[in-house]
Amino acid sequence: MARSAIVDGRDCVLLTLNPGSSTIKIGLFSVKSGRADAFGRGAIDLRREPVTLWLDVRSTISEEDLSVRIASGPQDVVEELLDRLVPHASPDGLEGVAHRVVHGSDQFPGATRITDEPLADIDSLAQLAPMHQPQSLSLIRAVRQLRPQMAQTASFDTAFHRTQSDLVRRFALPRELFEQGIKRYGFHGQSDKFIAGQMRHAHPALASGRTVVAHLGSGASLCGLEAGGSRDTSIAFSTLDGIPMATPPGALDPGVLLHLLKVCGMTLDEVQDILYHRSGPLGVSGISAAVRELAASSAPEAGEVRLSCSPCGYRAKSPPSQPRSAVSTRWCSPLASASTDWKFARQSAATWRGSARASTQQSMQRMRRALIRPTASWPCSSWPPTRSR
Repeated sequence: MARSAIVDGRDCVLLTLNPGSSTIKIGLFSVKSGRADAFGRGAIDLRREPVTLWLDVRSTISEEDLSVRIASGPQDVVEELLDRLVPHASPDGLEGVAHRVVHGSDQFPGATRITDEPLADIDSLAQLAPMHQPQSLSLIRAVRQLRPQMAQTASFDTAFHRTQSDLVRRFALPRELFEQGIKRYGFHGQSDKFIAGQMRHAHPALASGRTVVAHLGSGASLCGLEAGGSRDTSIAFSTLDGIPMATPPGALDPGVLLHLLKVCGMTLDEVQDILYHRSGPLGVSGISAAVRELAASSAPEAGEVRLSCSPCGYRAKSPPSQPRSAVSTRWCSPLASASTDWKFARQSAATWRGSARASTQQSMQRMRRALIRPTASWPCSSWPPTRSR
């Protein structure tokens, strides 16, 4: 339950949209007396033709093919989605849409009502998150075109990490670049914020200390929390950084990029394509970016991925701004449904011993062992699997 300010105290239904690279995740909330309660969720699968809409509304599950085609564009998808949701919005009516937006820079410290000026600011940040920001912008504009009077808000992944100090956010680059916005912003903040809230509810003692949370899906990152606030994160200026993800490589020696540009003669567009679309497990295996497919594969390349690109494996590193730290073995593994032998590749939480000084490899091995043997007493059932890129 959460308090909603998108409508002025009226009872209504709110829709949330969380776009990824291949899906649009949906939430439905009933607002009464200013409080929002979830009563439905769903997803639009853009990988299938025809486009598929999956809904779970008050425990009634349905799956339907939409009449639109992928090439039709976001406006046609949103129009049919809104039409399909009308029966579930009655009698109060759908009066607002809230969007998850990846990049808010330092301009947006929290949820923002979308008007012309914020929309232009969100658009100006698209180059910093080219795989995500355009999708959010297309959905916002589609709703504006179809329902111009409907209230819309944006919530930003970067906002949760505004509690980090400038020392943490600063790269070892000339100072003027920091002032120009070249800094660590952090992403997956909506997921990290949700986990922190669930920890406060389910395990207050653990939440009041230092913890590490892991967002693990097609996109992946680790976040160090202190009393529920972000203090450091593995993903920094762009959504390419940190631990390997489905197609991005994660942390990479900048010299590799210089070599590709100057020695190999690649263009900027070619390097960008490699970084965003052809690296990570997909690049190493040459087979797939999907963990389950690689786990089921007997190809030796798939085995290499499990060793070199595992999200909590040998390539994971502490952010440069923090000392390498040991991680306690008090871990839980809430996503127990994954049918893969990557048992450690799950959304997780752990006690963060920031003062300890063990090597990164030792730390990650502890993470892995602990995730394979989760703490039995942890109330994992209270953690719904909200996975987004």
